[in-house]
Amino acid sequence: MPDNICERCIDYTQQNSELDLVQFALDNQAHLGDKIAKIDNYNLYFAPAGTYPPDPVVTVCGLATSFTALQDMKKTLEEQGDMKKACLQSVYKGGMAVNLALLLKALGVEKLINEQVMININGRAKSIAEMRIEDFGKGGFFESIPEQVQFTQAMCCWDENGKSQFKKEWLKYSEACRCTGYFYNLAQRFIRSDQSKLLLLLGGAQNKNMKTIKKAIKESGVADIVVADNKSFAKLTEADLRGKKYIVNVHHPANAKHVYNNRKNHSSILYDYYEQGGWNFPVEEYGNVGEECMEKTREFYKNLQRAVAALR
Repeated sequence: MPDNICERCIDYTQQNSELDLVQFALDNQAHLGDKIAKIDNYNLYFAPAGTYPPDPVVTVCGLATSFTALQDMKKTLEEQGDMKKACLQSVYKGGMAVNLALLLKALGVEKLINEQVMININGRAKSIAEMRIEDFGKGGFFESIPEQVQFTQAMCCWDENGKSQFKKEWLKYSEACRCTGYFYNLAQRFIRSDQSKLLLLLGGAQNKNMKTIKKAIKESGVADIVVADNKSFAKLTEADLRGKKYIVNVHHPANAKHVYNNRKNHSSILYDYYEQGGWNFPVEEYGNVGEECMEKTREFYKNLQRAVAALR
């Protein structure tokens, strides 16, 4: 048997199609916050934030669990004694959870599934279908998610210093996980599944993961999968809108203010969508984000919404 948690986890995901890291933790006596390694003077920890359904229709995948989320997971586990609930409620939380829910509603994601995704905002649970413009700027956490939806991270470990997450040493260490372990097999399951339709990768640091996905698609020989990267702001063409599955790199709900957040005199693209009741509105610059960039970004999400609608 492999010695450390990472090696055991990679071995597990290569042999178990369920890719359930919570079950892996229970079977292997891996605990939240167990130290995985020390790299560049920073500790990495075991922190499988997210949900682990066997065959989701929609998957939302971040880069990795933050140290803040790990601390929250440990607190929730201590208070409620439920590891699955701790992993769910901490995967996306606060303003990030609300921003993500607002985006999912705008894209029409809830229409791809049969059950409701529930988010708790200020102590009140509501479905993402009920999200309104009044929810901007609030905080919350996802209370329940049906098995048709998965929230997860490409890697379950993180360090204490958020600024070191993109260092070469960290990415090199995580390569085995991303290219042969959990993330690679997550991509393969999505590609081969008859049920899966939409995989959203959060944030601009997913370049290496996008390469892993394209490699997995090539190896599978599966056609009709559209891969779109928001960093190039490439518009989805009419041909793209006829895809059977979409893997799309969208802006991260924690830091792309020009997409998600609204501030005085500088409305964001998503805020304007809710305010105007659609995507056909004039756009202006947002802070240091120019008008041309704003327009291309709006068109990207407008076309992504059309693509999601075509999947129903």
